[in-house]
Amino acid sequence: MKVVKLGQGTQWTVYATCNADGSCPVLDFICDLDTKRGDKILADLQQYVPHNESRQWIQTEFSWSLRGSDKIYEFRWATKKGGTPRIMWFYDKGKIVVCTHGLNKKGTMDESEIRHAESIAEAYGHAVKTNALQIVEYTEFVKPNKEES
Repeated sequence: MKVVKLGQGTQWTVYATCNADGSCPVLDFICDLDTKRGDKILADLQQYVPHNESRQWIQTEFSWSLRGSDKIYEFRWATKKGGTPRIMWFYDKGKIVVCTHGLNKKGTMDESEIRHAESIAEAYGHAVKTNALQIVEYTEFVKPNKEES
């Protein structure tokens, strides 16, 4: 399994998982948002999360645990209208946050989304145990293809 290292700070390292085809659902979700909101979400994952303790995330209502799961959480960015952008994530040992995917959602999280994040967490755990985890730096992952330049 491949993960993209989004940020590393004094408190946490933040990864985003990739699909088998090499795409990254978290980064795809961010790219599909309007530029201002996408930039804010990426900046939070690269700078705010890695440099702050998790209790600060909760105090600012930035992070929530999800009903129906003891290991999946969400980061939330409140909006005045429309769905709320959310990134699903889980903890790993060594002060690691692993983001699975993002979605715009009003109200409570669908159980299918939670189960999807849990299946990614299980695959991630298996990759860690079998030394099959490939970590790619964000700058390498988003580097433009030479053919496109």
